[in-house]
This record gives sequence, C-alpha cells and structure tokens, in this order.
Amino acid sequence: MRMPRLHFGRRRRNPASAALVIVFCLGYVGYDHLCQEWQKRQAWSGSVTRVYQEKGFLGGSKAPSHGYWEVRTTDGEERSVRIWTRSLWNEALPGDVVVKREGELHPLVISNR
Repeated sequence: MRMPRLHFGRRRRNPASAALVIVFCLGYVGYDHLCQEWQKRQAWSGSVTRVYQEKGFLGGSKAPSHGYWEVRTTDGEERSVRIWTRSLWNEALPGDVVVKREGELHPLVISNR
C-alpha cells in the first residue's frame, strides 16, 4: 500500500508573484519615508483639538494602528499630524499648545493645560 504524498513546502511559485510582493513592499516603505521627509519640512504652531488612532494599511482587526493629533494652527488651519513614535501618541491632550519646527519629525508639546 502506497502512502499519499503531502508535499508540504514544495509548491512552486511563479517568480512574478514574488517580484510583485517585493515591489509592493518597497513602494509602501518608500511612501512612508517620503511622508516623514515631507513632515520634517513643515513648520507651524497651534493647539491640539483631538488625539486619535486609525487602522493602518488593510484595516483588519490585527492591522497596526497609526496615531494622529488633530491641530488647529495659529492661522486657523485644521491639520491632522501623524505621530510616528508610539510612545508620543498620548503625550498631548486636547487644548495643549504644540510647536512643529522645520527639520524635526514630531511637534513639541509646549504647554499642557
């Protein structure tokens, strides 16, 4: 009696599918890097109106979250600022004054309520 072969890990994949995954991952990482560089070039000041989190790419239940501060700048503009470091997500509360300097990635909390 012959035992059936299970072939675990022996499936041959199309090389094009692996290349597409690599290109997609590099594109996603590159987009994040460009967003960080763009954010470093900004300079403004204002007060935090809201602190919140959103699901990241693919938005599933296990997808990583991203932290944001919604800030009303001194010129009246409302902007949403991504906070790239998880430890800073809850550093500011609504009503706190923040200053974003050119060349720095995150705004600094100047005064807490």
